Order: sequence, then structure tokens, then C-alpha cells
Amino acid sequence: MIRHLFFGLLSSTLLIFGTSCEDDGELEDLSRSAREDRIIRTHLEFDLDLVEGSSFDRTEDGIYYFNHTEGSGTAIADDNDSLRLKYTGWVLYGDLFDSSVLTDNPFEVVLDSADIAKGIPVLTVTSDTTSTFKYNPVIQGWQKALRLMKEGDSTRFFIPSELGYGNAGSGSLVPANAILVFDIKVDELIKQ
Repeated sequence: MIRHLFFGLLSSTLLIFGTSCEDDGELEDLSRSAREDRIIRTHLEFDLDLVEGSSFDRTEDGIYYFNHTEGSGTAIADDNDSLRLKYTGWVLYGDLFDSSVLTDNPFEVVLDSADIAKGIPVLTVTSDTTSTFKYNPVIQGWQKALRLMKEGDSTRFFIPSELGYGNAGSGSLVPANAILVFDIKVDELIKQ
């Protein structure tokens, strides 16, 4: 909680005062994606969860990530691969909005590049007899991020709003244009 308050104040300070900008209008002149990129990078510089010596990577789409634990299983790459995983998601500088860890239910995702092309930002939920929840389609950020993982990986992702819920947000827990953070652990890869 204290960490979220600290980073919330830091983020607000950056947005209001543009501490790293050459002039007062520079931060306002940046596109939303460039502002979010700067906010994520600033957060990563101060993230207390990063172990000294660890580093993060960035995709072309602006997803930042780092591995907590590197798995030794098969790489995830193919459409229609099914993944059983655990995750926790929260809004950057905000509250937890979802977690399979808290419910102790397996979470299953089916990769589908068509979902990426369509830009579908909603979740549909079905339940089967084993209490596994199958969410598909998932946000674009997940479709892209999960392809960076392999079985056994435990990774933290910072997903820009345009690859999350965008302008619409999601219910009362995810506001519009929110940067999302997910800790994801792939327990099982089911090749189709």
C-alpha cells in the first residue's frame, strides 16, 4: 500500500511538473504512448521489487518486462496453444484488480493472433467442470506478452493502456487509459 502511494505521488509529480522535461510544455507535447513509456521507465528506475543487477526489456509495442524466474520448458509461440497460468494484475500506482492466485483457480488462455489483429479488449468468461477459468480473448497486451514466455517462466509485464483496456477502462477497478502491471507464471503449456 505504501509503495503504491509513493509511486502514485511520484507519477503525479512527473505528470504535473514534468521533472525530467527540458521545458514545462515538453511532457504535455508527448503522445500518450510516449508519456506512458516515460512513466513506466521512471517507475522501473525506482521499483523496489527489482533485484539489484536485474534488467528489463522493452518490446516494439512498448511492453516492458523482466523475468522473476526463468523456466526451462517449451517456448510459447503458436496460435491455439493453451496456457495454464497464475497471474496477478494491478493498475500502475493503483490497486489490485484481478488475481488467479487469490482465488487459487487455474487460469487458461488460448493464444490467437486474430485477436491481436482485431484489437479485442474484452474478456469473456466460461467455466468448466474442473473450475478452470478460460478467458479468451484477452487484452492485446497479454496476447503479445505471453508469446515472450516459456513454460515455467515467472515474469512481470508493464502494459501500456492502448494494449490494455484503452479509453474504455474496465468496470470500476481499471480506469480509462490505465497502465497495467501483471505478474504471470506459466505453469503448463498445452500444444495444439
